[in-house]
Parts: sequence; structure tokens; C-alpha cells
Amino acid sequence: MITGAAQMDGALLVVAANEGIMPQTREHLAILELLGIQGGVVALTKADLVTPSELEARRAELAAFLRHGPLAAAPIVPCSSTTGEGVQELKEAILREARSVQRESEPHRPFRLAADRVFSLPGAGTVVTGTARWGQVKVGEEVWVFPPGRTLRVRSLQVHGQEREKASAGERVALALVGVKAEEIPRGAQVVSSGPWEPTARVAVELTLLPEAPALAEGQKLWLHLLATRTV
Repeated sequence: MITGAAQMDGALLVVAANEGIMPQTREHLAILELLGIQGGVVALTKADLVTPSELEARRAELAAFLRHGPLAAAPIVPCSSTTGEGVQELKEAILREARSVQRESEPHRPFRLAADRVFSLPGAGTVVTGTARWGQVKVGEEVWVFPPGRTLRVRSLQVHGQEREKASAGERVALALVGVKAEEIPRGAQVVSSGPWEPTARVAVELTLLPEAPALAEGQKLWLHLLATRTV
């Protein structure tokens, strides 16, 4: 569920009004906290299956549960896909949240994208998609891709299906790359601005355990979530 979620600025948490806070609700909130995601919208769905007083009680319960977490200030929108109640309000809340995102200008950062899909298209060749994490990339520029550890040229690019001359941090990007086969680039490969990059076998991490997590044993192997890949 979290693969590829490292570039998210906000989240939509879904809670059913007739069920309330479930174990998966707590798990999803914990994942948001570990990913450092602050802000979003809460959809209180299936509002048609409870009475107005039960719905208000569920909303209050949910607000108290979220009070000290990453969605403390998130609007809670009761809605129903069956009756259509609150659906428009939910859309508007999501748009407000998206438009309120402010990204810091980081002109010194190179372009960086983690490949979450790689495929071939007739006329385009090998296409890599992902969310741009840093910087900008332009058509005709060279990028370094690891693996396989090669410098490749950007033939063309799209953002949400629209042809563009450049793409920036925070956007969903599809890059058509020259001189490489799709099977040579695995999911999770790093695409960065061309430069003197060196792969490494070591990484420094700060580990935070959730309160309910079991204690770690010396020598224990852990799975590491890194942008669009998972490694041990």
C-alpha cells in the first residue's frame, strides 16, 4: 500500500459511518505518521446507513481520535455514494487541500524520480513513470538511471497524459527514454539529473517504532521502504 507514496503531500482517510474506527484505520494513520504526511481530508462514508444522531456521534468520535495525529486539522466530510449526499462537498474539500499545498523552492536540487512503472510503447520506446520528487527535467536533457547505471536522453515527456517540454517536483511524470530496454529498468530505479553519481551499499536511517511494534532483535533483517521500491 505504501509503495510509491513517499511523494504525497496529503491523504484521504476513509472511515465508514456504520463501522467507525477499525484496526485498519489505526494502521493507515500510523503509516501516514511514519511517512511524515501532514494534512488531508477524512471521508465519513456510508452516511445513509446511520441516523443523524449516530452520524454526529461518529464524527465527534473520529475528531477526538485524530486530534493529536497527522490529520488533526483535516475536515471530516460525511458522504454517501448511494444517495450522493456530501459527495460534492468531499470533492471541494479535496481540491482545497490540494490547492493549499506549498512546496519550497529548491533550485539547487537535481531532478529525482523513482520509477513505479516501466513499459514500452510503439513510437515512444521505453517509458518510465513516477512522481517527481525534486527539481525539474526537460525534453532533450540527459538523466542518470540506476539501475542499470547509465546516462540516457529524455526523448519526450508527459504530465497527466499531456505533452510537456518540462516537468517539476510534485508532478506525475512519464519519461520516454532513448537507448534502453524496458526490462533493463526495474521498479524503484532512480532517475536523476545527469552528474557524478555513485551507487552505495550503505544507508543511514533513524528508526522509529510504533508503540505496538515488537522489540527488534540484534541481527534481525528489516524490509526498507524507499520511494517506489522495497529492499531488505
